[in-house]
Amino acid sequence: MATAYPQAWRVIYALEYYQRIRGFYLDSIELEELALRIAESHNDRLGQAGMCFALGVTYTRMGSYELAGQNLEIALHTFEMLGEPPGQAMVHNELAKMATLQGNPAIAREHAQSALSIFTEMGSNTLDIGAAHRQVGILDRLEGSFDSARLHFQAAARVYEIRGQRRGIASCHRELGLLDHEIGCDDDARAHFEAAVSLYQDLGDAAYEAETHQSIAVLDLIVGALEEARQHLEIAMEINKRITNMRGQADVYVELGNVAKATGNDAEVREFWGKAASIYMQLNLRTKADKLGEQLHSYLRDSGMETSS
Repeated sequence: MATAYPQAWRVIYALEYYQRIRGFYLDSIELEELALRIAESHNDRLGQAGMCFALGVTYTRMGSYELAGQNLEIALHTFEMLGEPPGQAMVHNELAKMATLQGNPAIAREHAQSALSIFTEMGSNTLDIGAAHRQVGILDRLEGSFDSARLHFQAAARVYEIRGQRRGIASCHRELGLLDHEIGCDDDARAHFEAAVSLYQDLGDAAYEAETHQSIAVLDLIVGALEEARQHLEIAMEINKRITNMRGQADVYVELGNVAKATGNDAEVREFWGKAASIYMQLNLRTKADKLGEQLHSYLRDSGMETSS
């Protein structure tokens, strides 16, 4: 990096995955920005596309969706100009993930289908096809098409098992757990979540470990195991704060508020849901912030507490 080596971006592109799963987001952004500047100075369009893609992925994980979108759109346009279908498909898959997180299922579906179509037509890396199947499955689950979602998750799991890709296997366990929870099979869901947490811990995948602890907490809350739920949420919060995952922190605050509600602690409900709504607003997730704000207002009104913060 210090010598502005023309191929520096390739090293950073390879390093980005490790940094991201460990939660080293700020370090990753610093290196990606430096590598992007080097690629620009050498008029290396492929390098520029690669680093904009990497920045888009990292910013998405941090919840900085505006910056993520800007970088991913640049990457997509550049890959299209270069005639690079694999790059286009990777960007489509990331745009689908971001749109899903932002609550835009129609946009997410368009990008996810584009990614799956391109990867399948190319007969490309089977791991890419697995990732695309998983993303389409997520959208099917969110839209209530549970049978279709399960087929996509199972297709992705087969790919990952054949290739021995343990992180992909963990992700399929997590998604199948969410699916089983949706249809009321919470024992099966817990088994999937526990398998996922174990794999994520072994792999050092901080962000998804936190997310899965949160999912287990939801199951604990349903059966009234409030102390166990709080413990899982505290683990998730510690991880999210360590890796500066603001979206993750907001989601955990929501569940901490649900635990407080179950114990009748009105002050904690106000505190946790208030913090979550504030973060959602910072991330420009206004629909989620407004919905949570209305929920808090209704709860405080019903409990007889003052609604002014």
